[in-house]
Amino acid sequence: MVNTRKWLMSKLAPHRYGNRLVHSGDPENPVQVMHRRAGLADMEPHELEAVLRLSAALSPPTSEKRLSLPRAKA
Repeated sequence: MVNTRKWLMSKLAPHRYGNRLVHSGDPENPVQVMHRRAGLADMEPHELEAVLRLSAALSPPTSEKRLSLPRAKA
């Protein structure tokens, strides 16, 4: 019964009663954010192809790419 109420409150007021995420590490094992800058010269051919496909998918359609739908007869 108590778990049901906890679950219900987490759905009704998630900011106050929802699960908490810990965004820090303990002193012995701190969280480390590691990243590297990806340059096009350092990418493999399959990675370059993936970038090109992503950019094509995100770009707005041009007049050549637009899908022409049949017009309804008036």
